[in-house]
Amino acid sequence: MAAKQPHHAANPKVVKQPARGVPDPDDVVKDKPISWGFYFVDLGGKWSWRDLDPEHAEELHRELSALEGKTLHELGRQKKVKEIPVAHMRLAARQRLKQTGREEADTLYELRLPHKWRVWGLVEQAVFYLLWWDEFETACGHPPKDVKRQ
Repeated sequence: MAAKQPHHAANPKVVKQPARGVPDPDDVVKDKPISWGFYFVDLGGKWSWRDLDPEHAEELHRELSALEGKTLHELGRQKKVKEIPVAHMRLAARQRLKQTGREEADTLYELRLPHKWRVWGLVEQAVFYLLWWDEFETACGHPPKDVKRQ
């Protein structure tokens, strides 16, 4: 008696579909009103908040107050905030992240303000944790030639 040969069935293509009504966690966060957090504020190094000129403090306060409560989606559409991979940051910025114990971060958020001022931070849930004050836009260079930022 001959051994039975298995039948070869066609391998069906399985396409996973998200369960209905379950939102993408990133979209949920991006649609929540943003607030500011100060837990990670860096008071040392090249982009220290101690370098904020007291004459600029009032204007910075007005700018941050005006943006608070908007969502990351809104800020992104207005070109006020961008996600920047840490790999695109200048070496000094990557080194400072390591010195402050935040080397696990793979993305920083750049908040773009008037006068080319930049506030760098980390976003968790809907909280933008301020990290660096970058008055002269020096923490990040241009992206690599083959990478286009939004």
